[in-house]
Amino acid sequence: DALYRENQDLSPQGVISIVQSLDMELEQFEGCLRDEATRLAVESDRALARRVGVTGTPTLFINRKRLRDLSQLEAEAETLLNTQSWSSD
Repeated sequence: DALYRENQDLSPQGVISIVQSLDMELEQFEGCLRDEATRLAVESDRALARRVGVTGTPTLFINRKRLRDLSQLEAEAETLLNTQSWSSD
């Protein structure tokens, strides 16, 4: 949540400052940033987001259908849940 607060400095040093302000283990955080598996997972998520048209957060999907009007979340979610069959894939 700290990364999404208004006017956050998201430069590398700014993110490190946020990590330190949250009393997180800086070495562990930096290790995660350097980890190849983490990088690949993030790149995979970014590629998926591009394929399905995600351009920002939050973006919500129900039954593979994107909710475009979040102010009507409850009504849209109910409609989608009632008109789509559940799929496990």
